[in-house]
Amino acid sequence: MIQFFLLLYIGYDHKKDKPVFNAIVSLLLITVISIAVGVFQYILINIFTDFTPLEIVPLGFFESFLVAFLLGGVGMFLWVWPKASNTSAGVSIAISIVPVLVNISIGLVYCDSLAIVYYTTLFIINILGIILGGFLVLKYLVKKNGK
Repeated sequence: MIQFFLLLYIGYDHKKDKPVFNAIVSLLLITVISIAVGVFQYILINIFTDFTPLEIVPLGFFESFLVAFLLGGVGMFLWVWPKASNTSAGVSIAISIVPVLVNISIGLVYCDSLAIVYYTTLFIINILGIILGGFLVLKYLVKKNGK
């Protein structure tokens, strides 16, 4: 995802190669795989254990956006910082996205359309927060370095 922001900000020749398209397809593919794995794992746990799901307490959209915004900024900062690990940037962003994807998976298992719509909306809000946070940090760093 961080690569997606860098590609949008820098602006590659989209006719020559398609890095933004590839980044979007990768994001969608990983999202679908994450939801499928969440459904599969939840079904396995439910079959082999005496599992009682916890009641899901919905977060507010603003709080979720704020956390995603901050984590997107931290992720971008870690991505471009010379001595930081790229893995740290991915972990920062995953903290914002993974819980929402798991809750979408649980909604799919129980065919709870309200949960699916709510957490899909929350996922979109988190993605927008990550994009905005990452973009602002990148813009600040580029302006600060005079590039």
